[in-house]
Amino acid sequence: MDDKYKDLPFMSDYKGAYLVKEDILELYKKLSNDGKIGLKNFNNLKLSLYKKKYMIKTGKSSRLATKEEVEKGVYGVYYDKESILSFYTTKYIALILDYITTGKSYETSINKNKLIEVYEYMFTDKFISDLHTIKSSNQPKFYEKNTDTDNCELMIDVLKVIREELDPDFGTDYSKKAFSIAKYALKNKSYILSKSQFSIIEIEYKKIKNKNNSISLDILDKARKIKADITRNSSYSNMIYDIACQAIEKNYLSEKQKKLLLEYKEVNKTVEPAVADTPDDIPDFDLGSFDWN
Repeated sequence: MDDKYKDLPFMSDYKGAYLVKEDILELYKKLSNDGKIGLKNFNNLKLSLYKKKYMIKTGKSSRLATKEEVEKGVYGVYYDKESILSFYTTKYIALILDYITTGKSYETSINKNKLIEVYEYMFTDKFISDLHTIKSSNQPKFYEKNTDTDNCELMIDVLKVIREELDPDFGTDYSKKAFSIAKYALKNKSYILSKSQFSIIEIEYKKIKNKNNSISLDILDKARKIKADITRNSSYSNMIYDIACQAIEKNYLSEKQKKLLLEYKEVNKTVEPAVADTPDDIPDFDLGSFDWN
C-alpha cells in the first residue's frame, strides 16, 4: 500500500459496518483521483447532498422566506433540508462519506444490501452524472413578494437573550440545548437555524418573554388609548394598531415594539387645553370699596 494513504482517518481508526477499510480505500482512490483531491472536498460533497429550503414562521404556519429575510437573519427564519437524490441514496452516500472522512458514522440504522448497492453505484458514471445534478440544484428558492423587515426582531438578538437568560448548568435538558444552540450560533455567526434547532429556541424564548416582559400598566393604558383613537390610513398606522392589539391581547411586546408604541404616543399625544389659574390673593371688595370718580 502506498504510504501517502496511511494517514487517512479510516486507515488508522475504522469502525464502519459491512464494508472493510480496504473497500473504503478503493473508493477513495477512485473519487480522489488517487489522492489528488483532499478530504475537504468530501466534506463539501456531503453538505451538498441536501439543498436548503428557507422558511419563516408566520403565526401558526410557515412560508418560504424572502431573500431579504434570510440575509437580515429575521427571527422566525429557519431551513429545512431536502434530499436532491432519493432519500436512501442520499443517506448511504452520506454514510460512506463519513467513513472516508472520519472512519466512522453515527448512523445506527444501516441496511447491508442498500449500503453495498450505493457503494457500488459510487464507482459508476451514473454517480458522476448525479454529482452534476447535485451541483446545479443547490440554488435556494425564495418568496417573491416584498415584505417589511424594518421592524422585525432579528435572530441574533433572540440568541443573545437566550444566552444571557439561560444557565448551561441548571434548568431542563431542553433549556440547556437552547443555550448550546445559541452559544454555538453566536460564536460561528450562523444565525439561520435548522427547523429542529429553531423549534427549541422558539419554545425557550417564549418562556423567557412570558417571565420577563409582561407589559407595565402604563404601556397597557397607552395601547388601549391608541387602539381606540388611531386612524388606520397607512401601513405605519396599521403596524402601530397591530402592536397595540398585541399588547392588549398577549400582554407582551418586544423592546422595539414598546419603543415604536411610545414614540407614536409621544408624537400624537393629546394636548390638554390650558386652564387659566384663578388668583387666590385678590381681596374681596364690596360695591362701596372703590371711588369710581
